[in-house]
Amino acid sequence: MPREGQAVAAVGMKLGQFPSGLQPGHRVMVVAAAPDDAVDESAAVGTEAWKAVVAEVRAHRDDQVTVVTLQLAEADARRLAAAPEGTLRLVVVRGGR
Repeated sequence: MPREGQAVAAVGMKLGQFPSGLQPGHRVMVVAAAPDDAVDESAAVGTEAWKAVVAEVRAHRDDQVTVVTLQLAEADARRLAAAPEGTLRLVVVRGGR
């Protein structure tokens, strides 16, 4: 892991940014919305989304952050890594596993 052209990226997520019951193998769309404090109204409307597969979900007992490890296309992983903190959401899509 990962296969040629793929990358693995980890993102810290808080409750409400991903569906409960998220598990390795789930197919998801990673949606990056504009930050809540975006000044430009057009930026607040724009979003990006990338297809990914969940590789691992690790909740930390004494922290309110869950680390979700995703496998996705290399170019998408670079854009995901550049997304501002707190702007990512995960949506489980058809074919979930």
